[in-house]
Amino acid sequence: MTNDIPKEIKESVSRRVYAQAHARDWTRLPAAERSLIYDQWVDAPDVGGKLIQYRGTPSRVRHWLKDGPMKEYARAIYGVGTYASYVPDPSAGVVAVIEKALGEGWAPVPGTQRTKPLRITVSSGEEEKNFAWADDSKQLKHLVWAALRAEANGVPNPWILCLVEMFEAPIPAEEKAEHIRIGERAGLLVKHVSLG
Repeated sequence: MTNDIPKEIKESVSRRVYAQAHARDWTRLPAAERSLIYDQWVDAPDVGGKLIQYRGTPSRVRHWLKDGPMKEYARAIYGVGTYASYVPDPSAGVVAVIEKALGEGWAPVPGTQRTKPLRITVSSGEEEKNFAWADDSKQLKHLVWAALRAEANGVPNPWILCLVEMFEAPIPAEEKAEHIRIGERAGLLVKHVSLG
């Protein structure tokens, strides 16, 4: 047994689990369902069967799946990170968040996506805005700080900050209201969206 999983095995397994995660709407699944899917992957010849000789035990295969590709899944669906190329359509996640937050007619401007925090320029006709998002409400402070720094340094266009709610952890109404008040205080529009 070796811990070094060959690149072609990592790629094959990552594509397989990402395709299945996408088909099952992974981000909206409760933890119990995810746990069952991990069990299925560990037992599957085209996933666990390919990893077992490198990881040694089923529990180590499961650990690699959780701390490897699936830990990065939330970022990868937005086209970010080393696993983004394994997502069936990495631009779909960004487009879905933008449409949910702003409505139809808004689209990402190619080549403008950045990380830390996730942000992109969006346009509708001649109008452009800076759009930043996170799938954890604790990240709002980072979105606000990025917007304020950009504005202070002369970056044009208004900012929209979007928090994506996860199925298992919806943002309470009182917290959403606080987010909106913080945004108003800073002169920033805060939106909340739930995908699915």
